[in-house]
Amino acid sequence: GQFYDATQCLGDGFNDTTCQPCTALGSCDAGFYFDATNCQGDTEEDDACVACTTEGSCIIRTYFDSAKCAGNGTSDDSCADCTPLGGCPANTYWDVNFCDGTGSTNDQCQACTALGSCPDDHYFDASNCDGSGTSDDA
Repeated sequence: GQFYDATQCLGDGFNDTTCQPCTALGSCDAGFYFDATNCQGDTEEDDACVACTTEGSCIIRTYFDSAKCAGNGTSDDSCADCTPLGGCPANTYWDVNFCDGTGSTNDQCQACTALGSCPDDHYFDASNCDGSGTSDDA
């Protein structure tokens, strides 16, 4: 694609240079992705590179991953999926209050109560916190 740039046609050349090439696939800056539907000759700017989602702006059950959206892709992949329900490792549980789209880590799985930390009138049972539940039931 190309975009219109009136500053390029100053009357001192032999060609019409007002149409400039857009950024090529794989050449966007980090934090941007290439959108082939943009920069079709109908704008006055190179809009082939589109800003990715920023930290704090991901949807619920995703988190911002700064290592993604490096400028060489064709989609906004800056928000990574959090651990799905039932996918937490042993000694953790899936907490609905975490991984709300505002963070930069996968914090969906929270640590269960540790041995010796149970409240009065309760006992510790590690087998109850196998990663499949949605509450701290150790």
